[in-house]
Amino acid sequence: MREEIRIKINKIEQKRLFTQLKQKFGSRKKIANILRIKEQTYKGYAYSKVRYIPKIILDRTCAILKEPIPHILKQTTLKNIRQKTIKKTYPILRKKYGKDWQKKLAARGHATSQRKYGNEWRKRMTKRGYQTSRK
Repeated sequence: MREEIRIKINKIEQKRLFTQLKQKFGSRKKIANILRIKEQTYKGYAYSKVRYIPKIILDRTCAILKEPIPHILKQTTLKNIRQKTIKKTYPILRKKYGKDWQKKLAARGHATSQRKYGNEWRKRMTKRGYQTSRK
């Protein structure tokens, strides 16, 4: 997997760019096809749910709108973003749930799956995953 550069820009500027793009093309579906991303991914960028945008997407957006690239607040890779998130969250989870916090969260997830899918939830999930991979 190649390390893709992610860029963080001002939230207001990010919304403005993607709003202008929507005004120019009309629908999210068209924009997603032009940028070669999923429609939901575009929505995440447009509403600032995703703060770090891939450099390629930002370059394409600015080229389409014929605008200069906005001021870059931060530039990093996805791997670094994930490592930073892990460093922040693991101590908090350990403090909240104790030393075996991973087991406790897994048990909660298993209990939820069992309530939702029944006692045979593991078989159902495995079968569904296998069917999805065959498509």
